[in-house]
Amino acid sequence: MSKAIHSLCLSALLAAPFLLNAETITVTIDSYDPQTVEHYQAGDSFSNLEEALKKMPMTSEEIADISDLKIITTGTYTYDDRGNQREVNISMQPSDFTFLNTLTQLERLDMSEALINGRGDRIGMLTNSYPRNAFDGNQSLKTIIHGKNIENLDRNTFSNMALEGTFTIPATVKTVSGYDMIFGGTTGIAAFEVEAGSPYLKSVDGVLYTADGKTLLMYPPSKEGTNFTIPEGTETLGTSAFGWNQYLETLTLASTLVNLPAKESQIINNAIKIKAIYVADGNPRYASSNGFLVDLETGSLMAFPPANLDETIVVDGSIVKIVPNNYFSNAVGHVKNVIFTEGVERINAYAFKIGTGVTSVLEYLELPSTLKMIQREAFVGNKVLLQVICKATTPPAFDPVQIFRESNGKDLRCGVPEESLELYKASDWNLDVNAGANAIPGDQIVPLRNIQIENGTCVQSASVAGYLVEITANEAPSEDVSFVEWLSEPAGVEFVNKNGSTTSFTMPDHDVTITARFSPKQPYTLIDAVTASGEAPVGGKVSIEALPAMDGKTFRYWKVVEGEGLVIDNPNAISTSFTMVEGTVTIQAVYDYTYMIDITGGYAPFDAFAGDVVAITAVPQANETFVCWTSPSEGVDFADPNSAETTFTMPDHDVQIAATFEEKSGLDAIGQPLGLYPNPATDYIVSGCDTASCYTIYNMQGIALLRGIVNPGEAIFIGHLPTGLYLFTSNGHKTKFVKE
Repeated sequence: MSKAIHSLCLSALLAAPFLLNAETITVTIDSYDPQTVEHYQAGDSFSNLEEALKKMPMTSEEIADISDLKIITTGTYTYDDRGNQREVNISMQPSDFTFLNTLTQLERLDMSEALINGRGDRIGMLTNSYPRNAFDGNQSLKTIIHGKNIENLDRNTFSNMALEGTFTIPATVKTVSGYDMIFGGTTGIAAFEVEAGSPYLKSVDGVLYTADGKTLLMYPPSKEGTNFTIPEGTETLGTSAFGWNQYLETLTLASTLVNLPAKESQIINNAIKIKAIYVADGNPRYASSNGFLVDLETGSLMAFPPANLDETIVVDGSIVKIVPNNYFSNAVGHVKNVIFTEGVERINAYAFKIGTGVTSVLEYLELPSTLKMIQREAFVGNKVLLQVICKATTPPAFDPVQIFRESNGKDLRCGVPEESLELYKASDWNLDVNAGANAIPGDQIVPLRNIQIENGTCVQSASVAGYLVEITANEAPSEDVSFVEWLSEPAGVEFVNKNGSTTSFTMPDHDVTITARFSPKQPYTLIDAVTASGEAPVGGKVSIEALPAMDGKTFRYWKVVEGEGLVIDNPNAISTSFTMVEGTVTIQAVYDYTYMIDITGGYAPFDAFAGDVVAITAVPQANETFVCWTSPSEGVDFADPNSAETTFTMPDHDVQIAATFEEKSGLDAIGQPLGLYPNPATDYIVSGCDTASCYTIYNMQGIALLRGIVNPGEAIFIGHLPTGLYLFTSNGHKTKFVKE
């Protein structure tokens, strides 16, 4: 049910009962204050609608809480038109819309039974159009049902609003332009719908067009979907046709689309996720270069895609002649390399000048031999710029105002054709010649060196000597071959990783040809390895990995079973590599048993393979002197049994080894054994030190595991240590303990 008010005349109001409904408030405007126009002209906040609500009666608090409102207009009023009494239908006035925008809880508005006059200064005119700015900035209304017989949508009628879902346009609406201003900044509309029978407009999949389909007026800002192709037959885009959309990433123009707004960047105004704009084949007016829109008539780049985050941008000079003002101003925050191919002629003012709040990462800039002009402040603020390569033999002209300000630091080099070096140094390109141009210091203008790549790619086609150049090998031309290495002509180029398919090299002070070498693959066999057998080209690097243990045995080394001349980089490492050779290749991971070493009075590895040479070290107490090594185990022969540090060859069984000590006498007996308890210990040990002391705990391989400072009587936590024998040292004292 709705709350129906049948009359706003006071007598009728008193006579006609009404019902309150929490869902919808219905109000009828059937009287018109004769001073309405005067109020409007005087700037008063008078509203016939507000007066109607007050007479229902509703309190100010009740009016402020309205969330769903239906407005009906009915009846007529008369006015004196130069002596003639004229009768006019009662309608909603601009002041009523001003009042509606004060209702901050209003979410749904139904005007389907209301007439609307969009001109507050016209007494006798029924415009059937909304006032300009009718709902501009309204952040509560989500749904609007339009006034009956509405014909025109004026500027900013529904701009910057909180509208949601589908926006339905009456069939009576004649407006076929300016939808960017009508809906500008209103981002919640997911679809447009046009009532059946409209001779002016139509909707296709929620997108608004003129009835003939030749003009795309508005793409819904909240329409989901990352890609959209403009239908063939569309000839014109409305201003900001794709403005404010929060989902689109790519846009493809129809081959028939030949008319963009005068300021073409507005077609994607605030559509912040657009990464690329493409053009269907056959379009006579527009084209696309790597996702960048190009005007074929002027040769100018257009509408930089705001979400493009490419680190390298190549501008196709076969269709691009002009880089517009400020075109890369925000892009320099992510693009590191910009290459203009042959054909580009002019870089306009501020083209690469850093935008507000942007920190430039631009490092490399390549300009073609066809370049004729660079306009003022074109490259200002690119503080990490390292190379500017200009291939023009005649220095391009400057609009000589601050061209490279804050971009021409000591690390920048400008590479130019060697035969033109003196011309550049005598031109505005030289900071020392024309300070106002603020270009490149003369000693930083140097010869460029050309790069030729075979079987690979390189962002740059030239460089100056001493700078790193990144290169990438092509995909293998067939499944039977694989990349092996990089070669240079002349030889001697220094590669960061000669065998890496993507690597860098240091540019020499001469032209260079870099070639990616591919070689036929041949099989190799791996036995008992984690890495599977496979194929590799001769000369190629192959990484291999073994298991830590197998069948109770521990990995010991890699064995070359077959492969003449094959060398494993580190045969004792679980993970290593080898260089592929010609012929049959078989490599085996060798595993073997290890045997335990039980040592007393010193430290040694916990275990070893039979045949390993094992190093051992005696650890006497502070009042002891080492005497010799002894062992009851068969096959233990010490290299020097009387040396505190010696070796023995591990037999094929567990062994016991002991260091023998004798007590020092006289002045040699400095320092006493350090008390340590409990011993054996489980979680904690306490030293017998009587002052705060530094301590270190070693395992029997001599590796320090714990260090710290301990106070008298303070416990040291050892619960995380594995069970075994350890050495505790503090203030020159040494004590062994057992962790259980």
